[in-house]
Amino acid sequence: MPDTKRCVVAPALQHIISIERVGMLKPEDGNLKIEVKIKNLTGASQHFQYHLEWFNADGQKLPVDDGYRTWLLVDHEIAYIGAAAPTAYAADFGIAFVPGN
Repeated sequence: MPDTKRCVVAPALQHIISIERVGMLKPEDGNLKIEVKIKNLTGASQHFQYHLEWFNADGQKLPVDDGYRTWLLVDHEIAYIGAAAPTAYAADFGIAFVPGN
């Protein structure tokens, strides 16, 4: 799993999804953009949720909360989760994956 500093996968999902790649881009005149490539390791559709947190250049969590978002991957699907930081102060991020409802 690449970049374990930024990505947390709940133990219940560790044999179900894998983080294939993590990318970040910070344009000089824009907000941080991220992309996380995920893969369903199973032969069945899988529901899960993810939550993003944004951090400033000093590593402090920014007061932004988008809540949890639900995602579905069909069997063996590879997908990309992309997001743009809601503020120009964001310099880093963290993403957590947890079982869906």
